[in-house]
Amino acid sequence: MKQSLTLSILISFILLTTTLYAQDYVLTAKGDTLKGEVKMFVNGVEKRVQVTQENKKKTTLNILQVKSFVLKKELYRTVKFGDTYVFMKLLKEGYLSLYSFQLNGQLTYDGRYLLKLDGKGIEVPNLGFKKNMTRFLSECNNVTSQIESGTYGYSDLDTIIDLFNQCINSNTFAQTAATLNSKKTPTVNLDQWEALETKIQASSINEKNDALEMVKEIKNKLIKGEQIPKFLSEALKSA
Repeated sequence: MKQSLTLSILISFILLTTTLYAQDYVLTAKGDTLKGEVKMFVNGVEKRVQVTQENKKKTTLNILQVKSFVLKKELYRTVKFGDTYVFMKLLKEGYLSLYSFQLNGQLTYDGRYLLKLDGKGIEVPNLGFKKNMTRFLSECNNVTSQIESGTYGYSDLDTIIDLFNQCINSNTFAQTAATLNSKKTPTVNLDQWEALETKIQASSINEKNDALEMVKEIKNKLIKGEQIPKFLSEALKSA
């Protein structure tokens, strides 16, 4: 009975996830999500999308009002291309993403565009591939060297993208680790304070316990990299 119930819940979850994924939607530039039937209009002067929601309300948005949208299970994004903006279809996502777009006068998405997470992009060149790609991917010498040598070319675009993203991820991890290490609290020499602590313990001074507590507090502050309050050191001298 328990297994049957678990299986039923699992199937319901899968169906719900599939339904949500299959549903068209538009994400506006303001961050609003409009779910419904999506239509794209790109043949006129102004590129736009139209959403027909469940209540039959139709909303039309121009390209600058749209951040992204899903149409027939495919994700499109508004991408700056030269001096204009176009709807591009996402083919491969990462720090370096691959998009397809409509070439002038064509209905099919035969153009290829590479876009980095920092906003820099380039149309994948047929001519001058080696020169333009080595310049564009200059952050990763291990990738550009293989393009330069002819190991990878235009037909290896997917491999080049994967290698570049792996390189960026590795560099980011290394930089993060270096930053964290640089922020670690430096080693503090507590020898003099431990020696003082030993002397106080062996002495017969008044308020011995108070003096030991002060030394302990000073040691803790030094370990944490905190400044020692003047009253502590003064009190210790008078103890």
